[in-house]
Amino acid sequence: MGGHELEREMWLRADPASASVARAFVSQAAEELHYDRAAADALRLGVNEAVVNAIEHGAPCEDGLISVSVYLEAGCLTTEVGDCGDFQAARQATNGLDERGRGLPIMHATMDNVEIESVAGRTVVRLVKRLPDGCSS
Repeated sequence: MGGHELEREMWLRADPASASVARAFVSQAAEELHYDRAAADALRLGVNEAVVNAIEHGAPCEDGLISVSVYLEAGCLTTEVGDCGDFQAARQATNGLDERGRGLPIMHATMDNVEIESVAGRTVVRLVKRLPDGCSS
């Protein structure tokens, strides 16, 4: 992608309706970076799960908001979803039919790298997706 710069951040209400706004935000970046449909869909799904988890399991920051940012790093698109809660690993799904506990496995399945950074009062889920022409680790 050469010298293409991309760095954006938005703050969303910690409300389930915000997931669609986050998907559209990430979709715009994916389009600008020429992801194919499958990769863009995977990116939207991973970000959707991170946002839903922040809303359901995290704690909103000031004014009831969570953050979503996208930026280029090492030739990859990195998305960060942040809240002001203290991360605790969710229980493992007991069987394939459980409707809860699938967020992290979905993020890992759709992204090239997933990291969770947690310090007292702040959790950031970092999702990395290779650009169409690849990225370095």
